[in-house]
Amino acid sequence: MAVDPLRADRPVFPATAGESPGHRLDRFVRKRLELIAARLPSDAAPLDDSLAREVRTLESLSSLRKDHLVATPKRRELAPVAVLAMTAIVVTSLVFLPLPSVRAEMDVLCSGVTFRTQRTVQLTGLSSLKLLQGVAFAPTQVEEPVNLQTIVLKPPLELRPRESQSLTLGSITIPADTNVAIQKTEDAGTWSLQMASPQATVAATLAGPVDVASADARSATVNFGHGARVTFEADKAGDAMLEIHITPANAGSLLVRRSIPVTNVSFEESIEDSTPGSIGLLRGKASSVLEGKIFNESLGGRQSTLRNLEAVDISLIEGQVRELQVTDAGLHVNLSGSARELKIGNGDDMESLRPSYLEWLAEYHTLQLAWGSAAWLLGLVLGGVKWFQR
Repeated sequence: MAVDPLRADRPVFPATAGESPGHRLDRFVRKRLELIAARLPSDAAPLDDSLAREVRTLESLSSLRKDHLVATPKRRELAPVAVLAMTAIVVTSLVFLPLPSVRAEMDVLCSGVTFRTQRTVQLTGLSSLKLLQGVAFAPTQVEEPVNLQTIVLKPPLELRPRESQSLTLGSITIPADTNVAIQKTEDAGTWSLQMASPQATVAATLAGPVDVASADARSATVNFGHGARVTFEADKAGDAMLEIHITPANAGSLLVRRSIPVTNVSFEESIEDSTPGSIGLLRGKASSVLEGKIFNESLGGRQSTLRNLEAVDISLIEGQVRELQVTDAGLHVNLSGSARELKIGNGDDMESLRPSYLEWLAEYHTLQLAWGSAAWLLGLVLGGVKWFQR
């Protein structure tokens, strides 16, 4: 009776949970080969018939395993597709997803600017004026030093000195969290200053003869002698707005050149147009930009040029007005800060200056070098592992 080589000295190979047929067959062949190696004759003697039959049987099992049980797992077949899809998603995200914020510096010449202060700041120093007009303020009064008469002042108000250096605007301090608007008016050399805060105040000193024209009072020339002080406060009964128009004797020395932390800024001015048929006025906002440049610090200082009346839409996170100066050409504003969004253009053609992640990565060559080095090292390691395995 012939002996089945697969049954001789057969150990038991119980299947483990979750083990595939191919893995179980591999384990069986490996164990049988270990037993055959222990039974090999010494001194290169020929194999006996039972041992030779078992070797041929194991060889047949290996061939069957290779032909019928070797299959590429589905996840290996899907691996290249998954890698390709993931690469496409990453590249598309880098191209189209913008950075969460953009850092920029703006140098703008405009006819008006509105900003919101972060803390209390000094806006002006002592300035000699040619004309002071009160547009919106709480009724106040000033005493005439010569006759000791009290003069009630209500908007609209106009104070025009007869002599130079006889009307001086005091230093203006802007309270924290106050919306401030500075805008050029239709009168040459005259600027509008608006402050939306119940704590807003403006003081001026009157000296010598000054023409005074106030609501509910006729115009008169009042001699204020060596000086009298008048203080204008926001009208708390209304919208807490204080607005004055000032015509400085020296425009360049009107505003204090110091850093102003701001939380909001816009380059707009109020406009009024007559309606069809001249039955009223249409009030609105328009761009106040005359010219300017924007330096995109997130892209290494890439420059964008602003054209006349081109709109600037900026959603500021934090910023510093580093220069605010009145000139004969307009109001010069230098602003530096970071914004959630920064757009320029007109109408529906607004262009965002917030760069994509790919643009940002392309700008910083240090990151390119780091990623390139990492990819080279990864390829070197994978190549070394494959060589070692072979």
